[in-house]
Amino acid sequence: MAEQIEPDTLVALLRLIAHDLRNPLCAVQANLEFMQVDARAAGGTFPEAVEDMLGSCDGLDHIIHNLEALASVLGGEETPKGPVLVAPVVSEALERTRTCAATHGVPLELGGVDSGVRATAHREKLDRALHNLIRNAIQYSPVRQPVRVHVLTRGKHCSVRIEDAGPRLTEEWKDRAFLAQGQSAAKNTSAGRYGRGLGLFCARVCAEAAGGKIRIGEISDGTSGNALELTLPVYEETPSSGPPEGAS
Repeated sequence: MAEQIEPDTLVALLRLIAHDLRNPLCAVQANLEFMQVDARAAGGTFPEAVEDMLGSCDGLDHIIHNLEALASVLGGEETPKGPVLVAPVVSEALERTRTCAATHGVPLELGGVDSGVRATAHREKLDRALHNLIRNAIQYSPVRQPVRVHVLTRGKHCSVRIEDAGPRLTEEWKDRAFLAQGQSAAKNTSAGRYGRGLGLFCARVCAEAAGGKIRIGEISDGTSGNALELTLPVYEETPSSGPPEGAS
C-alpha cells in the first residue's frame, strides 16, 4: 500500500530536497567559475562548454528556489504585506535572469517604468513571481527577439507587464497554464510553450502570496506574442506608515 504523506510532511520533504540539491550545486558552480580562467586561456570550445554548464547551474538554482518558495507557501508561512518600491524589485529580477537570457540569445529590455510607485506586497514572493514570469518569457522567445518589461500605474493598481514574441497561449490554456492540474495535464498534450515546467504555477502561487494577481493581456503594439501582467494594489500612505522596502 502506498504511504499517505501528510501535508506538513510533504512541505518538510520539499525543503529537504531543496537543501540536498543546493549543496552539490554550489560545489559544481564554484568549480566551474574557477575553471573559467583556464577555459578562456585554452580557447577552442572549452570556454563555451563552461558557459553552457554555468547556464545549467543557473537553471537548477532557479528550480531549487521554486521548491523553497512552494514549500513556504504550502506550509502556510506568513507573508506580511508592506510598502514595496516596485522598480528596484523588477531591476533585480532582470539582473538575475541575464544568464538565462544570454544562454537563449534573448535581449532583455526595461521599457516604461514608474520608478516611484509603491505597492502593498511581500517583497520576497513578488521577486520570485517576477523571476518565474521573466524566465518563462525568455525560454520561449525567439532568438534575438527582446523580452520587454514595463512598470505601469493605473489608478489604485500597479502592474509589471512582461512581453515576449513567443508562441501564443491558446484560449484553452489561458487559465489552466497557471494551475498545478493544468501543468500536469499539459505534459501529455501539444500545449506548446506551457507544456513543461512549474514556472507559471509557481509564479501564480507566489504572486498571490505577495498580494497580487497575474493576468494575460495583449501585446501593446498589436504584434504576435504574449503579455503577462502581475498586478498589485498601490500602497496608500497613512500618517503612521514607515518607509517602503527597498528605499535608501
